[in-house]
Amino acid sequence: MMGAGEKSASSCPCVHSYMTYSNRYLKLKSALVLVSISFAGVVLTESLWRAQAADINPNSLQPAFDEHVKPFLKKNCLQCHNADTSMAGVRVDQLDGALTDDKQIRTWEIVRNRIANGTMPPKGLPQPTTADRQETSRWIAQALEVARLRPAPKNGIVRRLTVAQYRNTLRELLQLEDDLTVSVPPDAVSADGFVNNKETLQLSPLLLDAYFAIAEEGLNRAIVDPNLKPKIQNFRVDLAAGINPAPLPEQLILGAGSQLLENRDVLVTQLTPTKTFRFEPLFMKTKYRFIEGYRGNDTIRGWRDYDSIYHAVFADMRGSAGYPKGSPYGTVPQGLLLRPAIPNDEMFGTDGTYGPKANFKISLRELPDSGRFRVSVMAAKYDDGLLLDLGASAQAPAPNTIVYRDAKSPGIVTISKAGIYQVDVYEPETKTNAADTTRLTQGLTGSWPTEADAATNLKGKAKFVDSPVGKAVAFAESDDAFVVPRSALPTNDLQNVGEGDFTVAAWIHPTELQKSGIVSLGGSDRTLGWYLETADNKGALRFQTAGRNEQANAMVASQPGIIRPNAWQHVAAVVRRGKNETSLYVNGSLVAKASMGAAQFDDLKADLQLGKIPGTPAFQGEMATLRLYNRPLDEAELLGLVQPGQQLVQAPAVRPARGARRQKQEMLKMTLGGREFSGALQQPAFLVVRLEAGPLKIQVEHTAGLDVSRIVLTPLPAEQELSKRFLTFEKRTPRVGVYLGLRRDCG
Repeated sequence: MMGAGEKSASSCPCVHSYMTYSNRYLKLKSALVLVSISFAGVVLTESLWRAQAADINPNSLQPAFDEHVKPFLKKNCLQCHNADTSMAGVRVDQLDGALTDDKQIRTWEIVRNRIANGTMPPKGLPQPTTADRQETSRWIAQALEVARLRPAPKNGIVRRLTVAQYRNTLRELLQLEDDLTVSVPPDAVSADGFVNNKETLQLSPLLLDAYFAIAEEGLNRAIVDPNLKPKIQNFRVDLAAGINPAPLPEQLILGAGSQLLENRDVLVTQLTPTKTFRFEPLFMKTKYRFIEGYRGNDTIRGWRDYDSIYHAVFADMRGSAGYPKGSPYGTVPQGLLLRPAIPNDEMFGTDGTYGPKANFKISLRELPDSGRFRVSVMAAKYDDGLLLDLGASAQAPAPNTIVYRDAKSPGIVTISKAGIYQVDVYEPETKTNAADTTRLTQGLTGSWPTEADAATNLKGKAKFVDSPVGKAVAFAESDDAFVVPRSALPTNDLQNVGEGDFTVAAWIHPTELQKSGIVSLGGSDRTLGWYLETADNKGALRFQTAGRNEQANAMVASQPGIIRPNAWQHVAAVVRRGKNETSLYVNGSLVAKASMGAAQFDDLKADLQLGKIPGTPAFQGEMATLRLYNRPLDEAELLGLVQPGQQLVQAPAVRPARGARRQKQEMLKMTLGGREFSGALQQPAFLVVRLEAGPLKIQVEHTAGLDVSRIVLTPLPAEQELSKRFLTFEKRTPRVGVYLGLRRDCG
């Protein structure tokens, strides 16, 4: 819940009429500026006061010097400290009673200390009387005081107040808590590390203009027309899963790096507060007209009209994900759940090295420029569970172990005894399919390259080479490609996939990892077609499509590390429309899966290209046996395609990512009673949680449609180490920090 920004008459201590005090306004404005530059005069006045307090008559110093001090120096000091001998670099023959040269001040200080301490003249020489020493020391002290108090000529330089001094002065004069000096550049730091050095406190014309602007702003805030009602803005943001009964159907876009919460989980309400004085409610603008709209990932040019508070108030997250075992944030029925960067079990308040904490932010298009603001946050510690680290073991069956087998649908289990439980989640056991080569010609619309194509299809410096899996094409230059032109195909073009399912597969041997095309029918710069590519230099495999009118602009991508450099491997994309079954395979193993719409992908003007996507770098390496099918192959058939190069096959380098749109981490969401827990399912050992005795509703969902065969809840003995870790986890004390400010990079 977020409160209001308020600016009321009660916050303005000086209430006057503008018309009555217009002349005084101008005088006050000038006076406030003069305050900033009159500090030198204050110092001088203080110096004169100190001189008077010391009862020193500057006119009496010269006669006293001629009568007593000069003879004293001639008798006791001049013998060793003259123009010829100047012992220790000190000369007294140049000293006078007026201390006309500021350089004499340091010499007089040395002379006074030596005389007062009795260290000069040196032992063994005639010594002055104690009375003579005291008289001379007293005169030198008075002369130094007068010399230090006299104003030093500085060629017109005026010493001004520091920024901090001026800010405090405005606060005292106008009784305003607002910091009006934020626009003034900070004071320079002297060589000694001080900001109040007179040499650095100069006043430029630009700075003088800033002081006039500050004075005007300060008076505008302090002098108020009593006939004008103050404006108060008040709004509230509620956060929870499905809290908005009428979510905005339009897609909202904010600045780069922002992650807007689902509009159904955010409810914004503009309120009218209750006050004891008259005021005018200030409501935010909701009607906007923008030149851009959005559909899918694309920007649609053209004017569009909007009318919604959700185009003025944005609820979103900032920062990297930063949570290694689960989602750093999420909406639950109780509100917005924020997790720390990493749950350090022994020292929970200590930050880890996984990036910033979950950072919730409310961005506004409009807010009062100044005034008093009150932000109210309603938050509570969530009864969370401890997600288990990679490598944790599932629990062995115990007397009170509960097994829930119908995990595909919600159900209820009975907890016989309250306590700490470990929750283990099991995937269905995978069955190894035998390779099936009996149907590899069914639905095959083409296989390339063939030596018959060499004369017309090779582009650039691409050439045929021998490989362990048959004839291959080698690509090395940026414009190398193998092109199958449309004109070479019959009228019923078998390359067209229409709105049906299809499969594309090939053997590849990349010599370097980069963003480059494997096969394409269309290009990355087109709005129609499909292509398979190595997505980056980290070894990710990606398949992307675009239909007419930006429909079904879909993508499925693997985790990094799937594609290896300098190794033969078999890649395949099996497209099943309208289901969560469009999949990527490497060496017959599933590495990614996502949804693919039923849109028309065919671009009749595009040629089928191997090793190239128009608008992207060319593939570097070799490619063999690219096949296009007008049907989806099953895993046994894909293993049949891999069989000719079985001796080259290695298992994927990393665990497959089944839900890979934008390479989001796949998450398992588990509901236990009224609580939700989410995390990456990397092993059966998933969660440790405290459960109460009685019936418990249980439900699981997976972002990539992963099947779950059973869920096992095992009670943990109090003496077990994992129970002790969970008790430490329960004692954590989360903290919430609230900040107000501007972030231009957030839109």
